[in-house]
Amino acid sequence: MRGLIFVAVVLALLIVWWRKQVTGKRRLAEIDEGRRCISCDSTDTEVRAGWVRCNRCLHTADLSKLRSAQVTAAEIANLTQPEDPRKFR
Repeated sequence: MRGLIFVAVVLALLIVWWRKQVTGKRRLAEIDEGRRCISCDSTDTEVRAGWVRCNRCLHTADLSKLRSAQVTAAEIANLTQPEDPRKFR
């Protein structure tokens, strides 16, 4: 019974970790395309003549600069990895 609970907990943690990675990659893709504001995280944006403007907070950014700042899959995995419990002792 304990083994089954352990497997269920590990499976749940893996699903949460996987979901964080998928969400992070999707959000970064939205930022690269100009569909998400990097300032307020809103999706109410406009792209015009290579510039992205947020209609919520009025933040404006150069779309080419947003696209040039690429985040690797390894960096996303590092940010979404669970904390080491030994760190808090």
